[in-house]
Amino acid sequence: MSTANPYTELTQQTREDLVLEHAPQIKRIVTRMAARFPPGVDQEELYQAGMMGLLDALEKFDATKEVQFKTYAEFRIKGAILDELREMDWVPRSVRAASNEWEGAWREKASE
Repeated sequence: MSTANPYTELTQQTREDLVLEHAPQIKRIVTRMAARFPPGVDQEELYQAGMMGLLDALEKFDATKEVQFKTYAEFRIKGAILDELREMDWVPRSVRAASNEWEGAWREKASE
């Protein structure tokens, strides 16, 4: 029994076919996540990050696990997009979290 990962042994043409097949999934993910993006975020950059996530999924997918490639790819694509958003943000995550907490408290106080 071979333990080789069939996704890492794909031909170039098969890889291209898989990328073309799953590319619309990237667009759907970016569009769905766009509502939560801060203003001024370039969706094309996030699409490119998603494409890198898809390529990474092709490299790292383990067909022996009981997970469909589409599901695994979506996880990797979302992660790559979030990583890109974090990289684009000049404010540290801890400061952003504190700001969101303060803003929530402010709104709660204002609604009283």
